[in-house]
Amino acid sequence: MDGQILDLSPNGIKIKTSVDLPLETELHISFSLNNIQFDVTGTIRWKKDYINYIIEGIQLQNDAFVQKSLINELKLFVK
Repeated sequence: MDGQILDLSPNGIKIKTSVDLPLETELHISFSLNNIQFDVTGTIRWKKDYINYIIEGIQLQNDAFVQKSLINELKLFVK
């Protein structure tokens, strides 16, 4: 599944996609931030349908190390 990340936090991702998956679907998501590769797992908690795309809210299930790494990279990204 391809999607565009619209918002990212240590606990969740909001994505724009053309794939309509059911709520509670577990996903494995790979993305890079500041040239650091992240591979995370999350569950679709909400979605909003539009004419040509869907916005989905995904709750991440990260361990403490991944959360801390993501926080550090987000801090660098916003500078």
